[in-house]
Amino acid sequence: MLDKYSTFEKYDKLRAEKGLKDTDVARLSNVDQSTISNWRKGHYMPKLDKLSRIAAVLGTSVTYFMEESGKDASKIKG
Repeated sequence: MLDKYSTFEKYDKLRAEKGLKDTDVARLSNVDQSTISNWRKGHYMPKLDKLSRIAAVLGTSVTYFMEESGKDASKIKG
């Protein structure tokens, strides 16, 4: 089962490495800012289609968010 907190930590790390704000990711992925905000607050995970668009903006794949922590995102790109 996906842990919405650990997946958000992965998102947050990649976002920061790219020098992007949540608003930038929302705009570039065409995902509503409230989706990212609710994810940050731990209310829920984005749906797969939205998570896929977010992953594309961050240069990774949905798989990166689903795998155990500690894996290098640059090796997950697919």
